Amino acid sequence: MVIYLIIYGLRRKEIVANSRKFLNTGSKSLAVVLVALALSLGLSFLSLYAVAIAHANSVKSTDIISGDYQAMKKNSQKCTELYNNVGECYFMRALSKIYLQDLMSAKQDMKIAEEKGFNIHSITSLNQLANSYDSANSYKELAQIYQALIKEKPDIADYHASLSFTYKEL
Repeated sequence: MVIYLIIYGLRRKEIVANSRKFLNTGSKSLAVVLVALALSLGLSFLSLYAVAIAHANSVKSTDIISGDYQAMKKNSQKCTELYNNVGECYFMRALSKIYLQDLMSAKQDMKIAEEKGFNIHSITSLNQLANSYDSANSYKELAQIYQALIKEKPDIADYHASLSFTYKEL
C-alpha cells in the first residue's frame, strides 16, 4: 500500500478507497490486493513491477519467519510465473532453495535474478544470503558471503566475528 501512496500521490484518495474495497472482500493477501488495485486503476507496467516486488517481499517475510521454506519456494515460484521479468522473484526462489539445501539450483536462480536487474551484491541481499546459508549449514558459501560483506563494510565487527566462526566450522 505504501508503495502506491508514494508513487501515485496524486491518486491517493482513489487508491485508499479502492484498497479498502478490496480489503473488505476478505482478501488478506497484500499481493492480491495490490494486483487488484493496479488493474482497477489501469496502472502502468511500473505499477505491476511494484506489485511484483510487494509480492516477493510478502513471500519472503511471511515464509522465512514461519520457517516454511517449501511454502516460500512454492510462493516464489508463483511470483516468477506471474512476473517473469522481476529479478526479486528469482532471488526469493533462490533463498528458498538455499534454505532447502538445493544449492546448485539456487545459484541458477541467483544468476537469473541478477540478469533481470536484481542486485544480489547489495548489503541487504548479502545479509539475506548469509542468513539462508547459515540456516542450511553451507559454510563454504557462507564464508564467501561474509568476505563480500567485509569488503563492503569493513568496519562492522559482527561480519569479522561471523567469518571467523564460519572458518572454524569449515
